[in-house]
Amino acid sequence: MDVSNRLNLEKFVVAYVSNFFSLLKERGAVREDELYDELAKRVSETLKLDEKIVKYLEHPFHWTFFCDNNSSSPFELFSDGRPDKGETYIQLKKDLLANSNPVFHFSKKILDIYGPYLEARIERL
Repeated sequence: MDVSNRLNLEKFVVAYVSNFFSLLKERGAVREDELYDELAKRVSETLKLDEKIVKYLEHPFHWTFFCDNNSSSPFELFSDGRPDKGETYIQLKKDLLANSNPVFHFSKKILDIYGPYLEARIERL
């Protein structure tokens, strides 16, 4: 499935990040697995891509939002508190408005840090 010639990395990153923010603004706290499934669906519809491709490229987004200097993340990961089969949820932090254009900021950050990684993944499609 050669989509590497028609997949614009910048458009993909902006679509993913903007859908991530939109989904959390619309729904509040969302179970982590549901969030990534819904994101794959929305981004695939936006860019006319297979959902499997979106999921194949999602790792740098998770790393940026939750692993790289987590204190600057606009998102919170939290558990429902059940020790046996607890679920992980994601929600927007309350102080999000401090960053006037978070979609631009995080899209740029992902492209700057993980652009070569994403390009290599796209070439393998």
